[in-house]
Amino acid sequence: MRRVKTADYGTMRALPNFFELHGKTPETCAEAMEALERFLSTCSSMFHGLSYGALALKSRAEIQAFLGDNSGALQSCVDALCLDPKVTVKRMLNSLSKKLNLDKDTLKPSDWVESLKVDIEANRNIEINKIEENRNQIKDKDVIVVSEMKIMNKEPHAKNNIMKYFLLIVVLVAALVALFK
Repeated sequence: MRRVKTADYGTMRALPNFFELHGKTPETCAEAMEALERFLSTCSSMFHGLSYGALALKSRAEIQAFLGDNSGALQSCVDALCLDPKVTVKRMLNSLSKKLNLDKDTLKPSDWVESLKVDIEANRNIEINKIEENRNQIKDKDVIVVSEMKIMNKEPHAKNNIMKYFLLIVVLVAALVALFK
């Protein structure tokens, strides 16, 4: 229950388990819808807000269809496709538009979704510009960025043993040289 109430990207992943544990009742659906609405309100500041928002709208459409709100579910499908045309709601959109006798091609996304899309794209462009600016600053400084690699020796004490044997040989050779002088 806590995982769903956090209203973040993991909420959509947690919904199937949430409904499995608590049952798909109007009360649990209301809690899930509330969490999805809170998550959708934060998508505008996310770099991947378009795809995350589309997934949240897909989850919302599934819940609305379960509750019998077919027109709301249909609108959520249209809104999800507005944010991300690759989101997998086309089958649901087709079945809902047939149930409601509506031409799916005439449906338009909600105004709030269109403004959300504009906000997400604007914030995303700002982030991309910052990344490019940082990349250009690094190029200007002639700095080579290398990723940190941790190399682990399969035998961590092998190096110490080799050094011990080497020192032992050096001491023995020195002792032999001292004896034969």
